[in-house]
Amino acid sequence: MLDTSGKIAAFYGREYYCFSNFSSFAVLWRGRLWMTSEHAYQAAKFFDTSTEFVEMIFYAKSAYSALKFAKALKHLRAKDWEERKLSIMEEVCRAKLQQHGYIQRKLLQTGLLEIVEDSPVDSFWGWGPDKNGRNELGKIWMKLRSELNETKICYHCNGVGRLKDFMSKSRFAVLDWLSFDGEICNLCGGTGKIPAKGA
Repeated sequence: MLDTSGKIAAFYGREYYCFSNFSSFAVLWRGRLWMTSEHAYQAAKFFDTSTEFVEMIFYAKSAYSALKFAKALKHLRAKDWEERKLSIMEEVCRAKLQQHGYIQRKLLQTGLLEIVEDSPVDSFWGWGPDKNGRNELGKIWMKLRSELNETKICYHCNGVGRLKDFMSKSRFAVLDWLSFDGEICNLCGGTGKIPAKGA
């Protein structure tokens, strides 16, 4: 049952769904533009074992399909995956945050609320059926929120900063300018280029 108390910032298919790996936000990570962060994360399981499976997941038609492929091939993933999966997830989520102004705003809107993937089934990334799960994905987003609050960085000029370069080369026919989304940095103006002093 979904929590509607307002005491947590939940993101399992609700207001903060953008934090979910299944949400429709493309992410440029390790030189490729992935359809969703789920695609990127699942493909990473096979970076060291099978380029064929990486490509299969890269071209999966949905985040759910990417997950299904990875589950079916679980026995072929990298042997040290369990030791690396938390750092990989954090890396993917950080890239997603850097590239989407909308997600940055939603993350700041959570204030000091606990961020929870209120999944009724996943006790590792979410809180699971008894609400006592590890909520590791929620913890990653709270860590990123802390960083965002501390630095007040405009990710356009101190993150990827080159969105226009890879948007034009995208394998997708249509991509919204989600990373700008009407929010303009008072330093770089959303261009990713910091003007020279005195200019």
